[in-house]
Amino acid sequence: LLRLAPDWIGSDSRLAELLATLRPQAQSEPLRGAFFDAAGRIGSDSRKADLLRDILSQEGSDILVVRRVLQLAQGIGSDSRKADLLADAVRYVGQDEAARQAFFAAVRLLGSDSKKTQALQAMLDDSGNDPAVLTPLLETADTIGSDSNRASLLSNAARHAAGTPAAREAFFRAVEHVGSSSNQRSVLSAALKAELDSETLAR
Repeated sequence: LLRLAPDWIGSDSRLAELLATLRPQAQSEPLRGAFFDAAGRIGSDSRKADLLRDILSQEGSDILVVRRVLQLAQGIGSDSRKADLLADAVRYVGQDEAARQAFFAAVRLLGSDSKKTQALQAMLDDSGNDPAVLTPLLETADTIGSDSNRASLLSNAARHAAGTPAAREAFFRAVEHVGSSSNQRSVLSAALKAELDSETLAR
């Protein structure tokens, strides 16, 4: 049924409702894989995002589910829907490397600088003290085209930037790519105010 439902049901709304109803019975493989394959074929961004958000709220403690949700999030075309889902998902990512990679891959696909910043800020607020999160976050921040959005995020990240050499390098690399001198100064000022260690300040 799960494999055939997307072909049988032409309505995204009805397909999403059916999948939500069947979810409790699709907790193990191969049903779990068939369920997420069917969910990936929902064409409506809003229906897909709502279904994935509900799954996270109910099953976010299962990291295998979190990984699949983040992988499917990459296929959501609406920047707004995708960013909102990613911001909700950060609390479930934890220290799982595969989930982190799927999260940042989805963020990189966002076309809107403001939405990309929104998703990264949510991750920064949740896990900014974790160097394993901060380094790829800062590397992803380097893909933000808007100087103001990038500077805002980097200013907020400054207090965490001394965590590891890799985080420091990623931080200053992103700062160097801020085109506006005034925005660059504001980020460096935030780094000074954060009272980072001497090695970072000497950079």
